[in-house]
Amino acid sequence: MTALMIARASSRGARWGRIRFLFGWTLSLIVLLLSREAHAQLRVAARSEGVTTIGLELASERAKVSIDRQHATTTITHEYMNRTGTTVEGWFQYRAGDGANVDGFAYWNGSQKIVGEVLERSQAKQIYENTTTQKRDPGLLEKTAEGTFQFRVFPIAANERKRVEIRVDQWLERRSRVVELRLPMSRPNSEIEIAIVDDRPIKRVRSSSHDLEIKGDGTTSVRVVAGPRLLDDKPASELVLQYELGDATFQPTAWVHRDTDQNGYFLLTLAAPKAASELSQDLTLVVDGSNTEAGALAR
Repeated sequence: MTALMIARASSRGARWGRIRFLFGWTLSLIVLLLSREAHAQLRVAARSEGVTTIGLELASERAKVSIDRQHATTTITHEYMNRTGTTVEGWFQYRAGDGANVDGFAYWNGSQKIVGEVLERSQAKQIYENTTTQKRDPGLLEKTAEGTFQFRVFPIAANERKRVEIRVDQWLERRSRVVELRLPMSRPNSEIEIAIVDDRPIKRVRSSSHDLEIKGDGTTSVRVVAGPRLLDDKPASELVLQYELGDATFQPTAWVHRDTDQNGYFLLTLAAPKAASELSQDLTLVVDGSNTEAGALAR
């Protein structure tokens, strides 16, 4: 599935308008060039010189993660410095990981933030081409493969410091009592803040990749600030964070969600026993799909 996002001029006189998204099916050859290791990088092509590809300096990287009962929302902010003497188009490639989805994208023109909404593919591509031809600010976001995304931004002026932001949604896997978060990062000293909340006690928060400052371990609300990476031998790596949930064996936990004008759905998890445990009980799950109307069951 592909997401295309573009920006156009506002009809109310503002210089820059809204970014619009599109979703459709595609598979880009760019995924063949990506390493299996999670990472993010930016490439830019100088439009005035054809298709010349150059590197663009990553000046800063920040990540804020909010985990609500295993649902993680991550906001990543990058600032890039265009030290060339010309206007360029930026290409950003990001691997969020399997099961992750980029559901938000923005960038800044000075202090003005450009954000997005959903749009049909043909209309999005037409507006993108029109705005680049007129030298306005467009943005284009694509999902090229599962967990892999790229977007482009034009123009990035000479000596401009361009800030871009993406928001990633992901359901964190749990094995036994351990929940794990893997967050691709580009710098060993990135700013990383993580907030974890759950109905169950959150215990033994730890990381094999970074030093951690932890507050609230053992409670239902934990705050984590990640320090420098433990092994600084690679230009890019990821944060690996693990924690345990203190629920009883076979204790059910359910999540219910319903989008506007859509059927609702639920997710049910059970805390599994240890592998060596001998179970002397049967387990029966009963799901009632009936509707409730005015206090009565409609069957």
